[in-house]
Amino acid sequence: HQLGELVQVKARHAVQTVRLDDVVGPGGMDLLKIDVQGAELLVFDGAVARLDECLVVWTEVEMVPLYEGQPLFGDIDARLRAHGLQFLCFTGMASRALASWPRDGLPAPRRAQQLWADAIYVPAPERIATLPADAAARLALLAHHVVDACDLCHAALLRFDELTQGDFAPRYRQALRNAG
Repeated sequence: HQLGELVQVKARHAVQTVRLDDVVGPGGMDLLKIDVQGAELLVFDGAVARLDECLVVWTEVEMVPLYEGQPLFGDIDARLRAHGLQFLCFTGMASRALASWPRDGLPAPRRAQQLWADAIYVPAPERIATLPADAAARLALLAHHVVDACDLCHAALLRFDELTQGDFAPRYRQALRNAG
């Protein structure tokens, strides 16, 4: 994709890796944040059990290949959906004019090519409906304080209330109204 000036190999280093499933125990990973330069599927392949219980995945995704053999957004999306996670939003979208666009004083195109972004994944509604109360409460906290998604927080609180006979979801909505 004519991005050679951005992605030139400087050096190669062998590194020892471990699978997340081998070092993080059950219930030990509510949030997974990764930026591994095109090796996302390798991380997910080593975290199969943890992804089935993870509440938020925040990962870099590319829309065009920057690294040899790397997965693109569609590959990442399919893998995470297989674990009951759904795409919520992009954040930090990076774009640039196509390399063929001359840089000689012409304006940048208004619709530049999207190259990469961070993608946030959260439990699909079917998975939220099966969360135990403690996981629903943790999802509510992550949704409100990390993801900044009040609708997701409310959905998690509805599940928590269903299991505990609480009234956190309506109180949360009222607090948002009062703060607004």
